[in-house]
Amino acid sequence: MNCSYRLVCVAMMLVSMAGLTQAQGDSTHATPSRPDSVPKLGTVTVTAPRTVRAIDVPPPVSRGIVYAGKTVQIVHVDSTSANTGRDISRDIIGRIPGVNIAETEAAGFPSNGIGFRGLNPTQSIEMNVRQDGVNIAGDLYGYNETYYSPPSELIDDILVLRGASALAYGPQFGGAIDYILKQGTPNSPPAVDLRQSAGSFGLFDTFGSVGGGTGPVTYFAAVDHRNEQGWRPNSDYDQTDAYARVDYAASPSTSIGLEYTRFRDRIHMAGGLTDAEFDADPQSSYRSRNWLAAPWNILEGHLTSRLSDRLRLYVTSSLMLSQRYLVWRNEDGGAQVADTIDPATDAFVPREVERERFYNFTNEARLQLDHSLFHRVNTLAAGVRVFTGNMERQEGGPGSTGSDFNMNVYGGPFETDLHFGTTNVALFAENLLHITDRWSVTPGMRVEWLRSTIDGVRGLVDIPAQQKDRVFGLAGIGTEYLLGPASTLYANATQAYRPITYDALTPFGSTSRISPDLKDGHGYDLDIGWRGTPVRGLTASVTAFYLWYDNREGLYSGIDTAAGSTFTEEATIGTSVAQGVEAYVAVTPFAVAGTEGPLAGLSVFDAAAYDDSHYVSGAFDGKQVELAPAWINRIGVSYAFGPTSTTFQLATQTHSFTDANNTVRAPDDAGIGVIPGYSVVDWSIDATIARRYRVWLGINNLTNVWYFTQRTTEYPGPGIIPSPTRSLTFGVSFASGH
Repeated sequence: MNCSYRLVCVAMMLVSMAGLTQAQGDSTHATPSRPDSVPKLGTVTVTAPRTVRAIDVPPPVSRGIVYAGKTVQIVHVDSTSANTGRDISRDIIGRIPGVNIAETEAAGFPSNGIGFRGLNPTQSIEMNVRQDGVNIAGDLYGYNETYYSPPSELIDDILVLRGASALAYGPQFGGAIDYILKQGTPNSPPAVDLRQSAGSFGLFDTFGSVGGGTGPVTYFAAVDHRNEQGWRPNSDYDQTDAYARVDYAASPSTSIGLEYTRFRDRIHMAGGLTDAEFDADPQSSYRSRNWLAAPWNILEGHLTSRLSDRLRLYVTSSLMLSQRYLVWRNEDGGAQVADTIDPATDAFVPREVERERFYNFTNEARLQLDHSLFHRVNTLAAGVRVFTGNMERQEGGPGSTGSDFNMNVYGGPFETDLHFGTTNVALFAENLLHITDRWSVTPGMRVEWLRSTIDGVRGLVDIPAQQKDRVFGLAGIGTEYLLGPASTLYANATQAYRPITYDALTPFGSTSRISPDLKDGHGYDLDIGWRGTPVRGLTASVTAFYLWYDNREGLYSGIDTAAGSTFTEEATIGTSVAQGVEAYVAVTPFAVAGTEGPLAGLSVFDAAAYDDSHYVSGAFDGKQVELAPAWINRIGVSYAFGPTSTTFQLATQTHSFTDANNTVRAPDDAGIGVIPGYSVVDWSIDATIARRYRVWLGINNLTNVWYFTQRTTEYPGPGIIPSPTRSLTFGVSFASGH
C-alpha cells in the first residue's frame, strides 16, 4: 500500500470516528439531510474502493424530535442500488427489517403500502406517512390511506420509526415514515440532474432537477413524468410529479422556506382475479372499464429559528387541496362476476362514479430546549399540532356505459353525498435526560383532542348531523446506554391509539359489509435492542418487540344463509399480540479483515424479521392475524469496483391470510384466502462514466415467479392483485455542478 493511500484511509477513519462520536454525544446535532448550520469546507478529493452504506441512524435529537432509545433507521436511497426508474419498494426500503410491502404498482398505484409487526400494510393505513415532516395522507384521523408518495429519484433519505416509537409524530401503532426530499446547496451554481429510464411493459420515465443557491436564497425544483402500458392488459397509467422548494436565510439564526408538491395521475385498473384465473394466467385481465385518478396538491411553509444558544423553534404549516375519483364496474359480485352487456341496449351496463375531495390545514410547532440537570446538558422537545380538515364523499353516481375515463354522471344524482369534518389538537413533550455520560432516559407524553363530524345524504336519504368528541392521552419512556462510540443498547415502552371515525363506518368503493359497532383501538408497544458498528466494515442491529392491540379492527368472513354466498365484514375482531425479532447486518468482509485488492468492495447484507401475530381474545382466539407473514427476509450481496457496482437481492416472505378466519380458499370470493409465500430475486448494475454520466440496468423478479401480495375486497380489485413477472429497466443520467 502506497503512502498516499495510507493517509487517505487514516483520514477517512478519523472523520468517521469523529462523526460517530458527535452523532452519539451531541444532542443538538441535526440529521445529515436537515442541518441547522453547515460549515463550508474546502474541496477534498478521496480515492478509495467504493462501498455502499444504505442504512444509518439519526442523532439523538434533531429538529425538536428525540430519537434516542427508539427503533429508528434512515435509508440513504442513493446507496441502495435500487431501481428508481420503476420505484421498486422492496429494493428501496427493503433493508428495513420487517417491512411488509403491499405491492400495488402492477395495478398502476404509485404508492405501495407498508406495515410492520402484523399491522395492515394496505395503503400504509397504520403508519404516519410524511414528506419533509408534513402528513401526505388525506386525513390522519379521517382517511389515513396514502395515495401519493414522492418518486424515489426525488428522495434523499427515508426516516423510519417502527412500532409506537413515533410518539412525537402521532398515536399510530405502526410508527412513522418520513420521506426527506433533496435540496439545493447554499451558495453554489445550479446543479442539474437529468435521468431517463425505459423498460419492459412500455415503461418510460423522465426525471429532471435543478438546485443551487445564491446569497441568502437556496432553491430546488424537480419534475418526474412516468407512463407505462402495464404488464397486464388494461393496466396502463400516466403520472406526473412536480416539486419546488425555496429557502431564505433571513438572518444567521432564522430561515424560512416554502415547498409545493403537485401530483397528477390517471390509472387504468385491470381488476382482480379469482384463484382459478390467477393459476391459469396471472397476466390476464377481465376488466377494461375501471379507472382511478388522485390529483394531489400540498403547499408547505416552514420556519427554523435559533432563539438562543439553548432554545430552537421549528414551525411547519401545510395546506392540502386534493381529490380522488373513481369510475368502475366492479363492486357488484366480486372478481368472479363478469362485466355484463345489457341485452336491451346491446351495451355495457352503466358504471358507478365516486368522488372524494380533501381540504385541510395543519400547523405544527416544536421547541427544542437544552437545559441543565444532574450537571449535564439535557434536551426537552415539546410541541403542538393543530389540524382542521374537511372531506366530501360522493358515491353511487350513475356513470357511462363506455370503457373510457369518463367521470360524468348521467340520469340522476349521487346516491351518497357525505361531508366529514375533523378537528384535532395534540400536545406532546419528551425530555432526554442524561443520567450519566453513557446512560440516558427519555420520558414522554402526548395528549390529543379529536372531533369528528358528519352530515349529508346516504342512500338518497338525509342523515342528521352528528358529532363525536374524544380526548386521549398516551405515555412512553425510552432508555439508551452507550457501550462505546458506535454501539448502543436501547429500550422503549409506548402506548398507541387508533380512533374509529365516521369515515371508517362509510367506506369508499368496498364490497365488504361494515359493522356499526367498530370501537377505538388501543394498546402498547415494547422494544429492546442493540445497534452499532463493533468493527470497521460491520454494521448490525437486533430488536425484540411485543405489541398488544386491543379492539383491533379486521376482516372476517361468513356465509349469508339467505343469499347462499360468502360475505366479508370489517369489524372489531378482538385483542391481538405481535411478538418477534427484527435484525439487520451489513458486512464488508475484506474491510473487517483489513485486506485490500479487487474484492475490497464486496459487501453482504441481510434484513430479517420473525413475527408471531395472533388473536388472543374474541371469536378468533388463536388465529393468525390478517396480512401478517411470520418470516420476512431480504438478503443481498453488492460489489463495487472502480466506477461500477452491482447488487443481487433475494426477498423471501412466508404465507399470510386475509381474514381472521384464516380461510385458505373461498370458492365464491377471491377477496379472502391465503397469500402464499414467495421468493423474488432482483439484480441491478450501474456504472459511472467521466464522473458526470451514469448508466444502469435493473432486472426485477429475475426468476419470473408468479406471486401476489394482495387480495382485496375493494379497488383495485376485488380479488387477487398479481405482482409483475420479470421486468427489465435501463437508464442513463447526466449530472452537472455536483
